[in-house]
Amino acid sequence: MGCVLGPWSWDGRPDTGGDPDGMARDQGPCHAGSAGSANAGHVSTSAGSRVIRVMVVDDHAAVREGLTELLSATPDLVVVAQCTDGRDVVETARATEPDVVVMDVTMPHVDGLEATRMLLAERPDTRVVILSGRLTSSLAEDARDAGAVGYQLKTDEPDALLRAVRAVMEGQPAWTPAAAACLGLA
Repeated sequence: MGCVLGPWSWDGRPDTGGDPDGMARDQGPCHAGSAGSANAGHVSTSAGSRVIRVMVVDDHAAVREGLTELLSATPDLVVVAQCTDGRDVVETARATEPDVVVMDVTMPHVDGLEATRMLLAERPDTRVVILSGRLTSSLAEDARDAGAVGYQLKTDEPDALLRAVRAVMEGQPAWTPAAAACLGLA
């Protein structure tokens, strides 16, 4: 399975749209199934602020599910899709229109840096935050050069990612302190 379209419920499970066993979500890469409500446009919270639409891209299922649960637990964020590889990112972004993509670097077919370049060539208003378990000066520079506006580490506190997603939506960069230091921004 390459991608799963959302939205997800508050507990991190896909909103199956009345499909009690959730089978509609496993219909192959980029198939909306009954979760097509992800295309319904942008929604607002009860306070009137805009909900941030997020796509999660990571080849590890446990990481994707954990990130989806974390992001979906806040009222101002909704996960509209998950992808297991960078090769499905552009097509899925067309279908779900995410505001922010949380992107792993190392994936089997198309890595996160190349996927970032491809995505931003087609959807330049999408904000990409790299989320990786490793950081080097070269990786931070490559992420910035690919168009990412943030780099977070999987070892950081979960709230750091939530702050990063919100910051990039406000036009701010979201480089973890170590990444900022690698880029000479600290």
